Formats: sequence, structure tokens, C-alpha cells
Amino acid sequence: MSLKTLFKPTKQVIIADIILAAFWIILFLAVPFFGFQKAFLAASLQQKATTVLVSFIFSLVVYYPLTWSLVTVYRKITKAKVEYLGIAIAIIIIWNPFTLSIILSQIMNFNNTVINQPCGVQVAGFSDNSPAFGAGITVGEIITAVDGTRVDTTDALRQELANKKPGDTISLTTRTKSYDVQLVEDPQSHNAVLGVAVKNAFCKRNVPVACTQEAKICPDGTAVGRVSPDCEFAPCPGE
Repeated sequence: MSLKTLFKPTKQVIIADIILAAFWIILFLAVPFFGFQKAFLAASLQQKATTVLVSFIFSLVVYYPLTWSLVTVYRKITKAKVEYLGIAIAIIIIWNPFTLSIILSQIMNFNNTVINQPCGVQVAGFSDNSPAFGAGITVGEIITAVDGTRVDTTDALRQELANKKPGDTISLTTRTKSYDVQLVEDPQSHNAVLGVAVKNAFCKRNVPVACTQEAKICPDGTAVGRVSPDCEFAPCPGE
């Protein structure tokens, strides 16, 4: 028995695979519990289209064995003659999105708490009229400090912003440069916000903080790079 024989595509399986792929995408993007909705809504139209297309193709390929298994079980229930029923049931138990998400979350948790550690907040997207976007910050930049206070996690960033008011201007430091951003009011919570979707960034444990920075921001706003493999930065102007 080969995989080609076992998972031989049929019209019924292909149609079911397309339907299920669309269902998984709608489910994961529509339900806040899974954590994808906020970043998706904050993304640009092009980013949304790319995300949906890539996710659809990914789901078609990855969940094909699950679709084949569901169709096999359905045919058995309707009293059709089927082979490999035991394999189909085992795949349904193991190879479903919920079981896989649990396994993946445990792997990511081990990687982020044992192998790596939080070392900043990565910008994943912007809301409409985002002051952070207007200040020049780009998707992918990693925020490391607010008004000189280091922030290693999204919780630390929220805590720093909780002490600010709409209209306040803050100094936002990333790994590459510093920005002055005037906070705006969230229309729902009325809190001061940057207008960004963020996620934690992780670095290898036991790595000096300086080694996670691509540049050092001097008091006058000048950015200087590293000058040695020991993570030493060039001196600021006047030093």
C-alpha cells in the first residue's frame, strides 16, 4: 500500500477539500479566540488578500489527509464499501486543526520560554490613521523602548501606554532608530494608542541586550552601528 493509493484523489474528496479549506480560513479569521483576527483586520488590503490566498493553498495541501479521512468515514456511514477505515479514524483524531494547534502551541511555548526569551515588540500592522505609521514606522520593526524605558513584551508596551493620555508625544525606540509619535484616542476604550497591531519578538537566551540591537540611538537622535563582534557600538557624536 502506497500513499498514492491510500490518498487517491476523487471528485468527492477534492470538492470536500475546497469546502473545508474555506471553512478553516473563515473560522480562524472570524473567531477572536485563535488570535489571528486583530492582526488580519489591521493589515492592508494587499496583505489580507495574500494571507487568504496563502492560507487557502496551505489548507488544501495540509488538510487533504483529513478531508480524505472524513469522506472515507462518511462513505462508511452511508454503507458504501470502503478500505482503510482504521487509518482514516486515526488521521481524524490526530490530524485535525484543534489537535495540531495544541501541539504547535506547546512547541512554540517551549521555544519561546526555554530556548528563547522576549526581547521587544514587533509591529505586525497598522490601523486606519495610525500615528505610528504617520511617524514613519514600518511593519517588521521591533520596538524596544518607550521614553527610554525598555519594553520586552506586548504587556510591557501596554503598561507604558496606560500611563499616557491621547495627544501625548512619546519617544519610541526601535532596533534601528527613534521616532516621536503623538498618541491618539481609541474610539472604543478612549485610551491612548499607537494604532498598531503588535506581537512579541524573541531572541536567543543569554545573548546581551546590545546584540539584539541593530543600532544604538544617541541622545541627539543619531543612530550608530556596532563596530565589533562583541556587540560594542560606535561612540555617539561628541563622546
